Amino acid sequence: MRTTVAKVAGAFNLTISDVGKIPVITDRGTIGVGSSGSTVSLWLKAQTILDFSNKTFVDADLTAGMFDQYVNLVHLDLSYNSFTTIPACLFDKCVSLIDLAINNCALTAAAVNRVLASLVVAAAANGTLLINGGTNAAPTGQGILNVAILKSSGWTVTKT
Repeated sequence: MRTTVAKVAGAFNLTISDVGKIPVITDRGTIGVGSSGSTVSLWLKAQTILDFSNKTFVDADLTAGMFDQYVNLVHLDLSYNSFTTIPACLFDKCVSLIDLAINNCALTAAAVNRVLASLVVAAAANGTLLINGGTNAAPTGQGILNVAILKSSGWTVTKT
């Protein structure tokens, strides 16, 4: 694993190459990656941008609560991965998240609905959600209502 951290405009931007798992920030900003115990001990709660697009990640790489410490996260790109499902409440504590790309995956309708519900709980305004493409399903039931809630909060939602 190769990690590069750069401070840009007062925030840290983290680049991780050749990573087998999505990094999870634990208490005090330690990042744990995979089962090898490799860690990068940096205070990264100020992290604002994470790009994990096109990394061949799968469902097992997403775990409930994994983004809870990323309270300043603004941009998250999980697009072009092999996700079919999303844990409930995955983005609930990402109160600054206003740009989420999880397009071109293979999300089920239930997974799409969980993404939408989690963004409604986080309650950020004026965001952009890309959840179309690939074989992502369209939202159903409460998911359709959550699209309307997000749009009324200024979000642009691009869905299947």
